Amino acid sequence: MFGVALAGGPGRRIGGSKAAVELAGRPLIDYSIRALQAVGLRTVVVAKAETPLPQLDVPVWIEDAPGSHPAYGIAAALARAESPIVALACDMPLVPGGLLEVLAGRAEPVVVPTLSRGIEPLPGRYSPTHISALTDGADGGVALRSIVADLDPHVLGPVEVAGHGDRETMFANVNRPGDLTRVERVLAETSPP
Repeated sequence: MFGVALAGGPGRRIGGSKAAVELAGRPLIDYSIRALQAVGLRTVVVAKAETPLPQLDVPVWIEDAPGSHPAYGIAAALARAESPIVALACDMPLVPGGLLEVLAGRAEPVVVPTLSRGIEPLPGRYSPTHISALTDGADGGVALRSIVADLDPHVLGPVEVAGHGDRETMFANVNRPGDLTRVERVLAETSPP
């Protein structure tokens, strides 16, 4: 199974490519790549041709859809992999490997975790049978959360998700410079000395 780090967003709020932004001395995308690799997934990055990326030691698959909707990246990865994938956004550095392993080990076509505000579409396990629905939803400007909800996903419940850490912290996104500072503090608190 492939692990896919999605890096196709423009990163306007953070001032450039999220993948290349430094977090605690490492490119932000490196955290997603290492988390996917740690659970044995064949890891690739999906990005636009024009996305600035740091030096990577994994393949980069180019996604050429007309917009930056994450559903395009998931659909492109599914088409290229021709198998299920576990997709993770490049701006989610705190997702624990144990949760990714649970997603990879499930047999259902679409599996996503839940948060207090509803389902969290990334990270998620996706199947090629949903390429058209993902693309059609993105073409229509539908939010990824709504597209995925319409796929009738298997949802990992709060207890199962919480077994891997704090549900709100593990899904923290780095969208703005202040988010970098906040996530860096969490990393410093949870990393061994």
